[in-house]
Amino acid sequence: MILYPKTQKPSELGSHLCENRVDRCSIKFEPIGDIPERPNYHRQSGELKQTKVLFPEYKDIYAQVQQQNLMRLDKAWQRWMVPDKTGKPGGRPRFKKSGGLRSFTFPQTNSEKAGAHIIGDNLKLSKIGVMPVVVHRPIPDGFTPKTCTLIKKADGWYASIVIEDASVPSPLSLDTHYQVAHKLCEKYDLIGLEDINIKGLAKTRLAKSILDAAWGQFSQILEAVAVKRGNWIVKVNPYGTSQRCSGCGKNVPKALSVRTHECPHCGTVLDRDHNAAINIKNLALNAVGLTVSACGSKRGYSACEAGIFICEEKKLTLYR
Repeated sequence: MILYPKTQKPSELGSHLCENRVDRCSIKFEPIGDIPERPNYHRQSGELKQTKVLFPEYKDIYAQVQQQNLMRLDKAWQRWMVPDKTGKPGGRPRFKKSGGLRSFTFPQTNSEKAGAHIIGDNLKLSKIGVMPVVVHRPIPDGFTPKTCTLIKKADGWYASIVIEDASVPSPLSLDTHYQVAHKLCEKYDLIGLEDINIKGLAKTRLAKSILDAAWGQFSQILEAVAVKRGNWIVKVNPYGTSQRCSGCGKNVPKALSVRTHECPHCGTVLDRDHNAAINIKNLALNAVGLTVSACGSKRGYSACEAGIFICEEKKLTLYR
């Protein structure tokens, strides 16, 4: 959701960007003294109260906004000091020029202790005031505003609101992923999943769905939990799993928009993802030496008795 203020309060909004602050001093002529430990977010956040005593103008900036800026700074330093998985560090943080910081965030919106409140066609910001806004899109029913980021652009100020559906658990939650991984490994000895090219899909129109589901993160967690618990994880080639009939093995081409698999050869009718899941399960079983016939049965057992399980992750199939 994007909000565009009809009237701005440049002085109040600009003060939150700290455009007129001096960003450096001479270490030779103005020594800062000994630093007992490396500065980090938690230490600097704890010193904000003393900062407001030394610089009274900081009292006019909402406390959580200052904390969010410290988090930005801490992340920038961490990216530079801690190498990524390839062993390469991020770029060295640089001082922002005057006016270079174009946004600031209120981490809570429309809650009891929030600094930002959406009231009809008005936006109320702590330490700034109330201003009328043009609502670009209404907030859908059932969704709750979570954060509010004010952005300064050439034609004025905008507010970007992050919303959340409280009925849907966050797919990016590490705790949720670990809980699901342990439940799956507790119930199933062998887990088969598609060996998806996450980086490749992230460059397609499916990028948002792939990243929102955090499929790569969940796969890594699932593999780690499986190794620890002695389970098998089998990654299979995803090519053709949606097009091949799980009943007879014949190829049944269909567009991505077609969500039902209907085989003209054997009459099998299944949800597209259900059909693909059975194929993935059969490929995983074959990979470990358990031959599965084209109709999905194993050593005289039906596909159901063989242990088909359709997970919420759709393309995840399991066997026990």
